[in-house]
Amino acid sequence: MGELFGDPSCVTWWLPNDGRFTPILQNIRAFADERNAAAISAQTENLREVRHVFAKMQLIDSEEAGASAPAEIGQ
Repeated sequence: MGELFGDPSCVTWWLPNDGRFTPILQNIRAFADERNAAAISAQTENLREVRHVFAKMQLIDSEEAGASAPAEIGQ
């Protein structure tokens, strides 16, 4: 909502001066923010692993590889 209106003050809560932003709502918000941060960290780590796997892969032309292609796959 803050991006929509160009107002960064409503990123955390939309009422002025944190009106009606009770402690229970603050705790829920903190929990959700922490969980979202963990999910982003896990996703970043998974992407790093996938990039590593693809970086290690090599395409081998079957005519050039001949009979040695199956042996290289196991390495």
